[in-house]
Amino acid sequence: MHLLSSLDYGVIISFLLLILLVGLWMSRLASKSLENYFLGGRNLPWYMLGVSGMSGWFDLTGTMIITSFLYLLGPRGLFIEFRGGAVLILAFLIAYTGKWHRRSGCMTRSR
Repeated sequence: MHLLSSLDYGVIISFLLLILLVGLWMSRLASKSLENYFLGGRNLPWYMLGVSGMSGWFDLTGTMIITSFLYLLGPRGLFIEFRGGAVLILAFLIAYTGKWHRRSGCMTRSR
């Protein structure tokens, strides 16, 4: 019983090869210097820096905040997250920290 056609397998293999090539290309660019690794050689616009910072916090929000709401408040703790209560910080990170990173000259959030 075949669930996927040869076209499906071709698309999947092409996608994986494309991701592999992009990853190799980006790792080669990032290995040139610390500024290339952390900030893309300071050639990225401010909104892309903001999205990058937001994506680092998105995983934290998804795992730690929701789990702690469930532990502390039980099932009704999920309604806080469904309303967008803990995720509102991500809009701030996109809007402001990208510009701050560009203007301050720092490389990471902790410095």
